[in-house]
Amino acid sequence: MIEEIVYPITTMEAAELGKSNDTAYLGGGTRLLSGLGLNYGQATRVLISLEKLSAAFIRREDERCQIGALTTFQELADSNDTPTLLKKAVVSTASRTMRNMASVGGAVSLWADDSVFVPALWALGARVHRAEGSNGVPIQECGECDPSALVYMISTGGPRTGDPRIGDPRTGGPRIGDLAYISRTSHSSKSLVVVATAVCTELRVCDPVIVVSDCAGSITRLSATEDAIGDVPLPDSLEIEELVSSELSPAADSYASVNYKRYIAGVLVADILHRIAGAHSGGGGAP
Repeated sequence: MIEEIVYPITTMEAAELGKSNDTAYLGGGTRLLSGLGLNYGQATRVLISLEKLSAAFIRREDERCQIGALTTFQELADSNDTPTLLKKAVVSTASRTMRNMASVGGAVSLWADDSVFVPALWALGARVHRAEGSNGVPIQECGECDPSALVYMISTGGPRTGDPRIGDPRTGGPRIGDLAYISRTSHSSKSLVVVATAVCTELRVCDPVIVVSDCAGSITRLSATEDAIGDVPLPDSLEIEELVSSELSPAADSYASVNYKRYIAGVLVADILHRIAGAHSGGGGAP
């Protein structure tokens, strides 16, 4: 039962308050206030409001985008500094009202099974910073972290819409990407999320990163598929589909079976890779 709300003014103060077992952080409140948050039950006595922290910002530094934990999804969608791929991820939350509430830090801490935002961050090589000035840890290491731990900032790569593409030191080519997902309706839970990025040169995709979430608790990087298609002429769609299907072991849900998820993941990955390769060569596609 909630008995008190406190308002720390520094991240250190908030982190110290959060060490108590009867506290919970309150950011956007989209899950906590609806009673769906992780570890927020009858034992929660004190809410730690983060609204007074200076943690709502979007800025560029050293070709990286730094995003404060209190930045909302709608602010990301509206900013010219947001990587294009993250814009696509946040607008997968169809309700503008929810985008105005949902915070970046909350989305990472919650680590929802059907998140589109987390796999997109993973594919962009994002790092999660728990306090100001910290080096951060790779996003993929946060899935096993304490979900109640405070997040101060996310830093990530990825070009902005209309920017000169950020070059890869080895190839000089642009790292671009795209995402896709399946769900019953625009407002229902996702059943599969696929994100892929690559450095494209001519008809090749170099250093690809392919991340697939089965929206049932497992986010997987398809390393074997990446090794098979990287730095060689891009295989045809059927070969990519077979590589993805053989590597992926998703869990079924009420909407999609295991075999269907394997099949559709292969189709989506192949489509994304050919689309971003086409975008680099001038054949269209999304940056």
